[in-house]
Amino acid sequence: MHKKGDIVLVRLHSTPGAPNIHVKLLKKEIIKEHKGKYINFPGYVGWHCILIKKNECDHLRKRWCIPFEFPNNVDTFVFEEEIIKIINKKE
Repeated sequence: MHKKGDIVLVRLHSTPGAPNIHVKLLKKEIIKEHKGKYINFPGYVGWHCILIKKNECDHLRKRWCIPFEFPNNVDTFVFEEEIIKIINKKE
């Protein structure tokens, strides 16, 4: 479905009210559900990615105090279910 290098539109569930952002997918992370001694850990699928638009980065920093600085400090992580749609598919 999604591949490394795809540019996607993301809705940030961790920041209610924040605008949707464009990110470039870098590395997929799959964590399987597992049982611990005292607690069960749910699994998840997500992506390490980078913000690609300066105006979105600036808006998140100013309005929501998320410490992004374009273009050097734009690394983030999104869960697979936060991806709304593919903007530019890597072939």
